Amino acid sequence: SRPGVTGLATIGFHRREKFILDQCKTAAETDAAYCRYCIPKKATLDLIYQRHATVCYDVRLIKDTVVSVLR
Repeated sequence: SRPGVTGLATIGFHRREKFILDQCKTAAETDAAYCRYCIPKKATLDLIYQRHATVCYDVRLIKDTVVSVLR
């Protein structure tokens, strides 16, 4: 699927991803952690989105993203 402005990973995984990557001390550690933990989780969330993709669901994701950013 084509990348978009927002998604489930933006809303539901952003803080966890930041926590994981903040633990890394080098660029190599960051890259390894991103490949091992973040990419599989984001791919799973993208597959969930693909199964539920509708215009209404997209509107909900945009609304949830705005709410998340304003918090």
